[in-house]
Amino acid sequence: MSLMKYIFPIFLFLFINTNGFAQVTELEIWQIQGDGISSPYKDSLIIAPRNIVTLVTDDRFFIQTPPDRSDNDPMTSDGIMIYVGDPFDLEVGDLVTVTGTIQEYFDLTEFGPDNISFIVDSTGVELPSPFILDENIPSGEIQIIPDVERLEGMRVSFSNAIATGPGNDDLLSLTLKSERAFREPGIEYPGVSGLPVWDGNPEVFQLNLQWSGGAPYSSGVTATASGVLSFSNGDYQVIPDEVNIEGDRIFSTVREKEALEATIGSLNCFVYTNTSGDFPTRTSKLANYVIDQLGAPDILAVQEVRDLATLQALADKVSELQPDINYTAYLELGNQSGSFQINNGFLVRNTIQNIQITQWAADEILSLGGLLHDRPPLLLQGEFATDPPTPIGVLNLHLRSLGGIEGGNSTYVRTKRWEQSTSVANIIRDLQYQNLVVVGDFNAFQFSDGYVDVLAQLTGDASLGSEFPVLDIVEIPITNHSLSVPEDQQYSYVFRGNAQILDHCLSNDLENITVNEMQYARGNSDNPDSDVDNPFVPYRASDHDGFVLFLGLNDSISVSNQDLDFNAFDLKYQNPFDQTSSISFDLKESTDLNVEIYDNLGRLVFQKNWDHLSAGAHSFEPQLDLVEGVYYLNVKTDEVQKTKKLIWKRN
Repeated sequence: MSLMKYIFPIFLFLFINTNGFAQVTELEIWQIQGDGISSPYKDSLIIAPRNIVTLVTDDRFFIQTPPDRSDNDPMTSDGIMIYVGDPFDLEVGDLVTVTGTIQEYFDLTEFGPDNISFIVDSTGVELPSPFILDENIPSGEIQIIPDVERLEGMRVSFSNAIATGPGNDDLLSLTLKSERAFREPGIEYPGVSGLPVWDGNPEVFQLNLQWSGGAPYSSGVTATASGVLSFSNGDYQVIPDEVNIEGDRIFSTVREKEALEATIGSLNCFVYTNTSGDFPTRTSKLANYVIDQLGAPDILAVQEVRDLATLQALADKVSELQPDINYTAYLELGNQSGSFQINNGFLVRNTIQNIQITQWAADEILSLGGLLHDRPPLLLQGEFATDPPTPIGVLNLHLRSLGGIEGGNSTYVRTKRWEQSTSVANIIRDLQYQNLVVVGDFNAFQFSDGYVDVLAQLTGDASLGSEFPVLDIVEIPITNHSLSVPEDQQYSYVFRGNAQILDHCLSNDLENITVNEMQYARGNSDNPDSDVDNPFVPYRASDHDGFVLFLGLNDSISVSNQDLDFNAFDLKYQNPFDQTSSISFDLKESTDLNVEIYDNLGRLVFQKNWDHLSAGAHSFEPQLDLVEGVYYLNVKTDEVQKTKKLIWKRN
């Protein structure tokens, strides 16, 4: 490399602006950085002479003051980033003089790309020794100016940092503390006066692997690295020049069901739809997760499923992979419009009988206008097939997310979350006369988020405080079994490296049923987004971890496939089906009957209802003119629902 190399050459000492000529100020990097969050020389034209290039990427590089010129002030940084944007030619160890405009890019002090120029003064210079990060820095304490701010742009190193979240978007969340980071109560610092404040877990920082092969790593791996500390999107990030990551994926099942036990599970299926190109992969991964990770619960509440046809495909895949597991799919469409549909449903095994599915509060109105529930609570009522039968009710929730709880839409989001929580609290109060388990994606922590305390509203427990009050609605105590899980396992979702519970399980005092244990199945939230549509790995079937509640019964469940399949009616039809085909059923007793046919996109193409249809054999011909393809036949009585696949072909 030749000396005095010019990149984007301009005059080093004079710039022309609208006012004429302006003198460029010559400064050391620590003077540019100053002792605050922002540079005192923001928007100024600066020359920084003879500093060492410490790291080079494809569009930026970092420089640091030679050790003999450092001010050795612990409050100022000796490093800074130069954002070029276009291709350039520099190497680590070059000594360069940089001229340009100082800017603050989302709180990162840098030389911006406008009017940037640099000269190589010499090459092969020894790099400054890295600052060693440890359990004390980054600190876990709230600080007006974070202790790592004084290292911005400088070389750092660390050893055996724990990944406290999965590697997503080429970022791996790390901590040098002995334990992973969890979400805590309150509004993130600086918070709101009079309300709980969460410190934001300042001990968490990011390892940026964008320029070193990406981040297909799970929580729990350990990383040792050296590089340069930068700042982006609210997080301090180390861009490594050397990195070593060790450890295995997090992937574990719930325990096996014991004798005299039944199970209830819940799983957010992460926008599961039969209209997506990765539908076969997602179906296979979810089916394996249901079987292997969750142990195929007797009742599985699901969220974020497009329609009944999509859920039936999952039930069919479970049976294909494990023929002795036969699920019946139930799903009710919510109040969402357009092509984006995520709804609540159930997969139910034949250990449950006399099933009724009811959607609650679908017509309730939000005080700000519009319907309150996009995904109305869905109630399953049935009986475990013991002798005598053991009644059970399961309320499936998917409440408004935390997205937008701060910002321009915050009033709407907070109000909707609060009014939904009071609506569900009223439902719980009305249903508490029966055995009731409440499950699902609550989109709420086990404590107050500072604005709304959803769980305190639903359980009647005391709150740490919130902007919206907790009303006295649930009078009979209800238990949050999520809190019975060991503390280091109290999470079902990981956001920005912070583990948190969003998926909960509540119950009242259950008659003739003992709650034995609750467990989360691992493999989803701890693994990276890139695994979701990867057919070659079992990880990340969803972005949420599912859970299972283990219930002790007074008697064993003894029901065969045939007992349940035919206790209401015998259904017969030909497959493939055509416009001349008939559907027949032999009712064991008089009942109401509803027959529906859905296309593969979940659209209803046929419906026929009979009130008080007499016992005995019945038959009818739908006489439909349909496009050839896959359809789903759904037949419901007061007691049983059956969904079967139809292959429609023209005769």
